[in-house]
Amino acid sequence: MEGEAFDPSPQSSMEREGKESEDVPKSEGSSTVEQSAETAQTWRDMMQAKGQALMEHPYVTQSAETVRQTLGQGTAAAQSTLQPIVNHPYVQKSSEILSKGAEQVSATAAQVKPMVGRTTGTVSSKLQPVMKKGAETVQLGKDTARKIYNKEEGYEPAKVAPYLIISLGVLLLCILVAGWTTSDGRSKYKVDVTKIVAEKVQLPNGRHFAYVEQGASKEEAKHNILFVHDFLSSRLLGLSGVNENLLKKYSVRLVSYDRPGIGQSDPQSKRTLNTSAEDMADIADALGMGSKFWVFAHSGGAPYAWAALHYIPTRLAGVAMFGPLMNPYAKNTTKEESKVMWAGLGPLKSMSRYARHLPSFVPGKLKSSLKKVNKYMKSMKKRVNPKDRSLMETDAFGEAWERAIRESVRSGDPKPHAQDVILLAQDWGFKLSDIRPKLAKKSILRRIFFFLRDPLPGFSGPIHIFHGTEDKIAPVVMSEYAKRLLPQVELHKLEGEGHYSWFFNCDLCHRELFKTLFGEVPGLEELDNPVVPDDSASKEPEKVEEPLKSEQHEEPPMIDLLKEAEKIAPVDAQVGLSQEVKHQDEL
Repeated sequence: MEGEAFDPSPQSSMEREGKESEDVPKSEGSSTVEQSAETAQTWRDMMQAKGQALMEHPYVTQSAETVRQTLGQGTAAAQSTLQPIVNHPYVQKSSEILSKGAEQVSATAAQVKPMVGRTTGTVSSKLQPVMKKGAETVQLGKDTARKIYNKEEGYEPAKVAPYLIISLGVLLLCILVAGWTTSDGRSKYKVDVTKIVAEKVQLPNGRHFAYVEQGASKEEAKHNILFVHDFLSSRLLGLSGVNENLLKKYSVRLVSYDRPGIGQSDPQSKRTLNTSAEDMADIADALGMGSKFWVFAHSGGAPYAWAALHYIPTRLAGVAMFGPLMNPYAKNTTKEESKVMWAGLGPLKSMSRYARHLPSFVPGKLKSSLKKVNKYMKSMKKRVNPKDRSLMETDAFGEAWERAIRESVRSGDPKPHAQDVILLAQDWGFKLSDIRPKLAKKSILRRIFFFLRDPLPGFSGPIHIFHGTEDKIAPVVMSEYAKRLLPQVELHKLEGEGHYSWFFNCDLCHRELFKTLFGEVPGLEELDNPVVPDDSASKEPEKVEEPLKSEQHEEPPMIDLLKEAEKIAPVDAQVGLSQEVKHQDEL
């Protein structure tokens, strides 16, 4: 066959395969059916493999093609053509291998057939005890089940019942936990902030800020105040519960705004304390708050108030902070101050560490708080002191608090809130001691090189800090630390108060606050006994006036009580309220 790499000699590969097949050991007549059947199967597989190899060999394929081509040439021509193929040693050897394999398979089958009968009896005798033991085990299980059901021989269902009850209890607990963790955090107030449309002001840089305005109008205001909200809060909380009439009596214009990316304010990816202070100045200018304005800051808003004191001191008339959070990593704290700060932070410890060393992880850590507002509020209630908890349980503050939180997270983006935490824990870029007023005289070097930039002048105006002694969110040591570095700070320690109780929904506290900052104003007694106009002409004047006089005689206005209390004992600047005022508040 031309073109084929074929060895026509008798010592071809097929012949060698035949010899190898002869070397395969025969079965020794195994004593079991399995061994005999396995031997027969082995021979069948081997012969099939050998036959397949023969059929696929190039010589056989070419020979078959030759046979097909010569079928129509006649008998004599076919014999002369096929005779060399038939007589070829390769074909002869292949025929011998196939014949020998067929004989061996037949012999093996003959050996297996008589063995089947013998081994069947042997297998049956060996399996009989096993089958009997299995039947006994099944019957024993049935009997035990019947005894338990019929309360026989001490088997009582009562012994099984506790295990069943415990299992059901664990299953129910898992279901409740799963439902609680997947809750959307809705509370009893069912607050919906999706329909709230905020008033906005556009700054020169093009960004928009959402804000809320309370109190006196722009034309009547004598004191313009910019309120900086806490972490996970918004402009909607502001100075919650403050009396509008109280603001107007003091000619206070109170503006609360959302920081970038929070609530409905435009985000700013590269926000810093410096840019935040500049935003405050731009907001004040856009709203016409005058050349100087006050800054109020609660808790996590304090870093922005300190930044304003450092970066825009000439724009500030004064600053008041309520329970301010300070940087626990500040380098100029004493060992004892740092220890107490970290101990008082509680759950904020880990978040502060992430913000300091792994700031990229902070947004992911805040996701759960943003998605589950109610869960966050519950955790805060567990953490605060009893006074704060009582305030949080009231509908007036509870609903306002939840609305402010949900408004702050309405975008669902944790990055703006992460920026707040990171800016608190990272290096501020200045020290509190830099806020001290600087000397007006320039050094000789600066007089010579007049082009050198002068340092920021510091701040010489009033700085008030009001801090509850029982604050469980921001430990009071943080304000004591600020007082140590800045002697001009007026620290008002509020005995027994917490993080929220004195600053929100407390009319007497708000009066004391404004009195401390702006002094006394006339006409506050009108807030205690508002005059109700009487349009009925049929009533006699004297009959209406007499009850009013008697009531005033029996129950004097609150402002008179305050004045009498001040005459007896002046208000302590370190307490914020005199003992007589506190006693009246309790009554």
